[in-house]
Amino acid sequence: VSNMAVGSIADLELLEQLIKDHKVGDEVTISLGGKSSDLAGPPLNLTGILRFNGVDRPMPMVSGPKYSVLELPDNNWIVISEYYHQLTTPETLADLGVPIEALNLFVVKSRNHFRAGFMETGFAKTAITIDAPGHGPADISRLNYTNIPDDIYSRFRAQAQ
Repeated sequence: VSNMAVGSIADLELLEQLIKDHKVGDEVTISLGGKSSDLAGPPLNLTGILRFNGVDRPMPMVSGPKYSVLELPDNNWIVISEYYHQLTTPETLADLGVPIEALNLFVVKSRNHFRAGFMETGFAKTAITIDAPGHGPADISRLNYTNIPDDIYSRFRAQAQ
């Protein structure tokens, strides 16, 4: 695959190491991810050029995380964040130095919040929802609820009246 961006992947330990030991323009080899649980799978070993490294990025009305951005071969980009954070607009990627106009594919870890920034603006023509294994599936009906009473909805209706 070429001409794509992935983000953001939360890896505080890696981000702190990149900020401490490297500067923008350095070629780095990293082991990314695979730390949150067994569901995350094994870490990815990647080599690329560090293009953005650790500066706080101002965000409207909230303070945002620190990021590092790695340019991989074939014009592929990966955004690493200090904590779980959804990249909901292409402008966020552009602010981090990702050449969004030169890319064909964006992989964002977001349930639905990306739609306003990517889809409703017309930036992206198609969205493919992938329900990856993990702690928060896109389709919550896939969860095996074992401790919820069968009459849960009627209880809520009764409380609302």
